[in-house]
Amino acid sequence: IMDVTTPRKTSATDGGSLSNGNTPTVSGAAAAAAAAPGSGQGALLNLPRLYIVDYDMTSGWAQDVFSLPHNAIRRELIDLYTILGAVYKRNARTSREEDERFSQWWSVFSAFVEEYFDIESRILLPLIVPAEEDPVHKQDIAVLMYQMEDARIKLIKRLRDVNEKVEKLFVLPMKDVFP
Repeated sequence: IMDVTTPRKTSATDGGSLSNGNTPTVSGAAAAAAAAPGSGQGALLNLPRLYIVDYDMTSGWAQDVFSLPHNAIRRELIDLYTILGAVYKRNARTSREEDERFSQWWSVFSAFVEEYFDIESRILLPLIVPAEEDPVHKQDIAVLMYQMEDARIKLIKRLRDVNEKVEKLFVLPMKDVFP
């Protein structure tokens, strides 16, 4: 999830580290869930770096309009990787009830993400405009808006691809839906 705020303090979560390396480190429940069963090796899942942006009500409250929902999405993605890691550890052997609970969780998450990005695109992003006398920032904002729209379109496409798979959980076990 792209954050349009200026750089502020961020904190790592179980979903990744703040290191500049290409591979995020994981700890706690996410690491335990993502490790290959019995392998003694590193995490199976290629966990993305998910940075939680600190809220700053003293100097940048307007930025929190983006940070709050983006952080919510990041935290849910951390949960998703934890769930997938746990499912892998069990060799995708899940009960019907677990499949249904995952489907319900996913449908709420997916709907939230689609709805939020629709609101962001229609309402919030059009409010970001530089002063007319500031051509440098005007160009920067135009590039950023293009990048955000491109990322949003790709993310929504991926969500919809997963939605199609998750719908199959109503008739197939998870091991057959997510091989």
